[in-house]
Amino acid sequence: MSKNRFSILLKFFKKVAYIEPFNTNRDSGRDSVKNKSTFDYFSEYLEEEEIEDSNTLTSPISGGVITSKYGMRYHPIHKVMRMHRGVDLRAAEGTPILAPENGKVINIKPNNGSAGNTLYFSGSEGRVWIFMHLSSFSVKKEQVIKQGVEIAKSGKTGGVTGPHLHMELKINGSHVDPLSVISIPIRQNTPKKPNKPSPTDGSRLLT
Repeated sequence: MSKNRFSILLKFFKKVAYIEPFNTNRDSGRDSVKNKSTFDYFSEYLEEEEIEDSNTLTSPISGGVITSKYGMRYHPIHKVMRMHRGVDLRAAEGTPILAPENGKVINIKPNNGSAGNTLYFSGSEGRVWIFMHLSSFSVKKEQVIKQGVEIAKSGKTGGVTGPHLHMELKINGSHVDPLSVISIPIRQNTPKKPNKPSPTDGSRLLT
C-alpha cells in the first residue's frame, strides 16, 4: 500500500472514531443502532476525498513504447538540432489514447498548427498532459475523466513523418520529461544481423 493511500485510511479511521454509533429515538424512548456499517462510512468518505497517488500513473497507450525521448535531437522534418519537449510513442493510426491518471480535459485544439489535433489534460499535483497529432477526440472540454478511460485516438495530423503520439508534460507550468514521473519502455535499437555469405560456385559452405 502506498504512503498516500495509508494516510487516507488513517484520516478516515480518525474521523469515524468521533462518529456517534447510536441515535436516540425520542418517539419510542429507546436507542436504535444506525443501519450503516464501517464499509458504508468508508465508501461515503472516499466519494468526498480525492485520492491522489503519483505512483499510479499509467501509459496513455496500452503496451506503448517510446521511440523518441525528451531532450535535444535532430529534427526529422526541419533537419536541425532542436529541443524535443516531450516523448513520442509508437502508435498506429486510431490507437486509443488513455488518461494516465484521474483528471479533467481543460482544452481541445483541432488543427493546432504543426501539433495537429491537440488535447490538454489536467491531473494532480500541478500536472498538465499535452497529447498531439491526434486523429480524433473521444471526450469534450471540461469533462472529468477517470484513469484508463479513452480520451482520443492517435493519428498523423500536423507536422509528422508518420502516425504516432507526441506527449508532453508540464508541472506547475514548466516542461519536464514525462519519463521522470511515468514508466514507459523505450525502444532499443538492435543492430541488423549481417547477411550470410552464399557460395558462388554452388559448393556447400563449410562450418
